[in-house]
Amino acid sequence: DKIDAALLDVNLGHGKTTEGIAKILRERNIPIAFITAEAPSSVAFRKSEEPLIRKPSSTTALMNCIERLVA
Repeated sequence: DKIDAALLDVNLGHGKTTEGIAKILRERNIPIAFITAEAPSSVAFRKSEEPLIRKPSSTTALMNCIERLVA
């Protein structure tokens, strides 16, 4: 099945991130947004055009982001 878009939590714990997943999704031209409680500047692998949602986030913020990604 085709993936329309992805929301990636930046920090997976134990020093692991979603950087590798983001790279694969970009190669497949799948739009992505990142979710984090960290400062935006701490997500060095995020491209400037990729949305970043700060935790805690509202359902409305998540839905608005998904709508923009798949538009």
